[in-house]
Amino acid sequence: MKTDLIFSEEQEKLMKEISGKFSPEQQAWLGGFLTGKFMNSGQDIVQAESIQSEAAPVNGAPGKVKILYGSRTGNSKKVAAEAAEFAASSGMQTELVDMNEYNVKNLKKEKFLLIIVSTDGEGEAPVPAQELYDFIHGKRAPELPELSYAVLALGDSSYKYFCKSGVDFDNRLEELGATRLFKRIDCDLDFEEPARKWYGETVNLFRKKMGSSESPIAESRPDHSTPKVKHDRMNPFPATIIEKIKLNGRGSDKNILHLELSLEGSDITFSPGDSLGIIAPNPEGLVDQILERAKIRADSMVKIREEETTIREALINDLEITCLTRQVLSTYTKYLLNDNLSTILDNEEGLMDFIYGRDFLDILDEFPSILSANELVAILRQMPPRLYSIASCQQFLPDEVHLTVNVVQYERNGRKRTGACSGFLSEKNPVDSKVMVYVDPNESFRLPDDAKTPIIMIGPGTGVAPFRSFLQARELVENRGKSWLFFGDRHFTTDFLYQTDWQKFKKKGVLTNLDLAFSRDQKEKVYVQDKMRLKGKELNEWIMQGAHIYICGDKSRMARDVKDTLLSIIESEGGISHEKAVEIFKSLRKTGRMVEDVY
Repeated sequence: MKTDLIFSEEQEKLMKEISGKFSPEQQAWLGGFLTGKFMNSGQDIVQAESIQSEAAPVNGAPGKVKILYGSRTGNSKKVAAEAAEFAASSGMQTELVDMNEYNVKNLKKEKFLLIIVSTDGEGEAPVPAQELYDFIHGKRAPELPELSYAVLALGDSSYKYFCKSGVDFDNRLEELGATRLFKRIDCDLDFEEPARKWYGETVNLFRKKMGSSESPIAESRPDHSTPKVKHDRMNPFPATIIEKIKLNGRGSDKNILHLELSLEGSDITFSPGDSLGIIAPNPEGLVDQILERAKIRADSMVKIREEETTIREALINDLEITCLTRQVLSTYTKYLLNDNLSTILDNEEGLMDFIYGRDFLDILDEFPSILSANELVAILRQMPPRLYSIASCQQFLPDEVHLTVNVVQYERNGRKRTGACSGFLSEKNPVDSKVMVYVDPNESFRLPDDAKTPIIMIGPGTGVAPFRSFLQARELVENRGKSWLFFGDRHFTTDFLYQTDWQKFKKKGVLTNLDLAFSRDQKEKVYVQDKMRLKGKELNEWIMQGAHIYICGDKSRMARDVKDTLLSIIESEGGISHEKAVEIFKSLRKTGRMVEDVY
């Protein structure tokens, strides 16, 4: 296509003048940057523009609500779309914008703002929200006396910094002089119903603030803007287990299962990068021990989601008892006669170590209390589904979904324990039995739209699961780009997960490079980041060519070490300053060319 059909004469002259000032390596990197920017932001730009064009008012005009969302997996985006539809159905003008595409300089012009944001890692804002987060917390943040706002925070209370990103947005906007029109709600994993109540009430308050004469809408029951699915978390599908294979060899100290489930007749669809949610009950033996310690009759009646059931059934099917959170412990202290547990809660550094590996029975044993059934329900949180990265491509294997499950087993305080869901899958469900499942989409962890784009996949242990799906999808494409997999585990002979699959992909040319790190096969431990350093020059060349980078697995150490290694490779192999390398690293994350699925 001729450039004069796209650019003006002045712009074309400017491009030629600027491009001459870059080295060939810098030009290659810039090409990759713009390629990644185009492929990952186009959809949301079109969406924001289309919604704005329907409303047609100028930015910040009275009667218009801007809805900003910052999302990693897509949950915040989903809620924001519902809120926009609900507001529009009440006659309000709305504009839905991904924070990643938002011009922060427009913030001082806004009048009415809804912010819906999740929290990542150690309390950080998700990557799409980081620029706006940094802006409002920086020296250039404007005073906002004309702004009315409300914040909805999404998070997981099992993490130390529950909903911190949303808390920070809420507090900082108030510090800048904005008016909080409705209180912030911090949503846990069961966010759907609280979120709907929040934006239902918030929209009514915004309507009143705008001077609308129409009656407020009493309840939020929107028709989702995303396609409706037949099966979701509240209506899972009974999938039949058609295959169960132990992936570890004899002598391994791990127990990792490959599960194949049938989705025939479900109409469920998924994409490479998505997760499968499994609804698993709690172990009945543990439930009975908890009831005994708390002196609660098993047939005591309680209410769960406005429905009556026995406390025993609630503990089996509805309440989380195998994992602890700060919030659960904090609530439990109200029923104790001493403050020993409060002392532990006050020690931020030691709290997570205390929680790790303990269940609610441990707490009853260490800090005894006699509870009523309703008090126990008030203490415990709703049981979250367990999410597993999908290890198969639906186009490659229709009507099936494959999972890679690490069976968690350990002993503590004289009790042998097994992970609630992994134990349920390994011990209670033979082939031909059924488990309740649904798809949990992860919009940020996707293959590039252009199949010719190179991909770099880093997934030690069970973190390799989604990359089996990625390569199955790429096998179906003739004109595909290069692919590079870094995999690691303990021992080559017992822990080389999906070894024959990778070898087949390599033989067919679907997998270009395969680098392996088995940490315990030599005197000094070797990890995937060590293999990355050895291939630093080639890795940097791939990155400069526009490759997308995917990291999956343990977030506490592996993901951090891998990202540190990538940053040092960009700096050393590129021959640039640390500051410049940090800029490039940030741009990879912002444009979606480097994404994580960590746990």
